[in-house]
Amino acid sequence: MRRSDAILAVGALVTLGVTAALYAGHLDGPFFYDDHVSVVRNPRIERLWPPTWAWHQGENPLAARPLAALTLALDFSLHGRSPRGYRIANLLLHGANALLLLGVARRLLGRWPALRISEAEGAGLAVALALLWALHPLQTDAVVYVTQRTELLVAFFYLLTLQASLRGFEAGSRRARRGWFGVAALACALGALSKEVIATAPLLVLLADRAFVSSAFRTALRRHAGLYAGLAACWVIVLALLVTGPRAAAVSLGQDVSSLDYLRTQAGVVAEYVRLAVWPDGLRISHPLWTARSWSDVRPAGWLVAGGFAATLWALWRHPRPGFVGAWFFGILAPSSSFVPVVTEIAALRRMYLPLAALAGATVVGTFVALRAAGERAGRPGAGRRAAIGLGAAAALALGARTAERLPDFRSRVALWSADLRVDPGDPGAALNLAVALLEEGSAHEALDWLERGRASLARLDPDTRTAVLRVTSLDLIVAAYDGLGRPDRARDFLRELATAYPDHARVQHAYGRACLRAASPQQALGPLRRAAELDPGASGPWRDLADAELRLGRRPRAIAALDEAIRRAPEPERRGLQAQRDALARGAGPNP
Repeated sequence: MRRSDAILAVGALVTLGVTAALYAGHLDGPFFYDDHVSVVRNPRIERLWPPTWAWHQGENPLAARPLAALTLALDFSLHGRSPRGYRIANLLLHGANALLLLGVARRLLGRWPALRISEAEGAGLAVALALLWALHPLQTDAVVYVTQRTELLVAFFYLLTLQASLRGFEAGSRRARRGWFGVAALACALGALSKEVIATAPLLVLLADRAFVSSAFRTALRRHAGLYAGLAACWVIVLALLVTGPRAAAVSLGQDVSSLDYLRTQAGVVAEYVRLAVWPDGLRISHPLWTARSWSDVRPAGWLVAGGFAATLWALWRHPRPGFVGAWFFGILAPSSSFVPVVTEIAALRRMYLPLAALAGATVVGTFVALRAAGERAGRPGAGRRAAIGLGAAAALALGARTAERLPDFRSRVALWSADLRVDPGDPGAALNLAVALLEEGSAHEALDWLERGRASLARLDPDTRTAVLRVTSLDLIVAAYDGLGRPDRARDFLRELATAYPDHARVQHAYGRACLRAASPQQALGPLRRAAELDPGASGPWRDLADAELRLGRRPRAIAALDEAIRRAPEPERRGLQAQRDALARGAGPNP
């Protein structure tokens, strides 16, 4: 066995073993956040056939991501709703991604003669990159947060697309080359069924081809036309999934947030990602939904990101190999962190899952080359290499230790939201979620305190940010929490204030109407429910609750008419249940809707 192969084999085992040991004791925490929508309260994953898992509504994280949904359905068939089984699958995917990254890095470094790296050194650097990437605390969200199976899957297929393409470029026969290119095209198509991020993979493969293989775009396209035709098929799949299953609740083109405002905001967000990659202190599961309305709001962070992007474009033109590293970072972030507003989540650490490899790679290789050069200038070339090894080991220990500190935050929902509030004590969303979690654990007094704090923090936000927070806050859970504390009046007062302040906010109007129904005030519920139905004409919920209010007021014909409207808008299988209720009412019998 060659020395480089031995280094790769040992390094792969060490990476997998250390990563598994680090996460092994933290797989039993509860589901949290979007896990409740995608797993806990998701009947579509409860059976493999018929494939109900393939279709989710736009507010579900699995919408337009059928392959990710299938893997969760498989987990359900094996583990039911035990979180540990889902997280074991996530951890296995994370390990597979580390191995694929190791292979991609080894091949790219082997085609970078200007670095003067031997095969053994290249293997060692690839192992160091994979190890630091796998142990970094930024990765904890993607591994422990079950719903982020989407991020892990698309990263797997993204890396497999790159690895198979590079293997195809190296293939010694036409048959082998076609085989590897076929694997790349299939991986890219499967990535399109996992998450939209894969849309940039064909472009990144083309940039790798031009930088490391063909030296020119024209040559790359001519020599490997079949590969790029196959990779481009992923664009058709992504587009078809978005058109047939739109993520309307998440993406807003020119409505609440303009593309320019979102681009400015992301300049600050990406700068924060880079800071956390270098100094991972202040990690959180939720992030402020602020929007930068002018470039002055993101200075100097915006200048830093803009400068890095400009440097990447220049390097791609004059020095394509280092430019490829920048393209990896910006290209993979582009679908979520450029100009297409993702209004329900301005920032998310899991978006750095794969882009982090570019920063880690640049740091590992740059440090090695610099220390080697310093050793050579001092007449001790071996000293620089030893210093690089020692520094890499220290970095791995430091990142592993920080990850070990972060993972206990996932042991309970109370711990998780408390960690967020340590970072940002004024975050209303974290305060309200902590209140609900405390109530679940029986801490009623503390829960009421945090409900009031969250309500006060929400009132202090500027109108734009408050609107964004309300878009993603579960108002029904807040109402239920107040009810559970025996204070339904506080919930109704809270929602009445919001409904008065936001007469054009469908979710607020609907929540206020439901609170009135819960308080046995159907007459008071009619106005906000009708307003919610008017503001969100495609939703069935306001019409269903309006039917309930009309029936409580003894107006059966109006209740039937409202149910008819709800049935027109409801998805299956909800439509069947509503139809049964409507038929019962039409016969003069049956329960309230």
